[in-house]
Amino acid sequence: SHGRFIGRLSDIAARPPSWRRLPMLVTPFVFQLTAEPHWQLDPIEVDSLLWVPLSFLADHNNREQMTWQRGKVKLTLPCYFYQDRRIWGLTLRMLDELITITHGRN
Repeated sequence: SHGRFIGRLSDIAARPPSWRRLPMLVTPFVFQLTAEPHWQLDPIEVDSLLWVPLSFLADHNNREQMTWQRGKVKLTLPCYFYQDRRIWGLTLRMLDELITITHGRN
């Protein structure tokens, strides 16, 4: 085993770009790694893997804004940029809950 189960975060309803709710919930689970595993990513399921320190996410000064546009709809949304990668959307919602629990930040 490479990790220890910590807990379960809240279910999150997935939203497609049309912003309608899908009949799908994502249930995030949190584990503490005790050793770095050998990752074998399924390209159908996972595009890439990015390690981000919790300290980076906990520092509110690292929070930025991005513009998301689809058709005539243009929104300003919260995000992080880490190593030239954007963290936003569903991933950001899960990480926000984790940081609130671990660092007491809203």
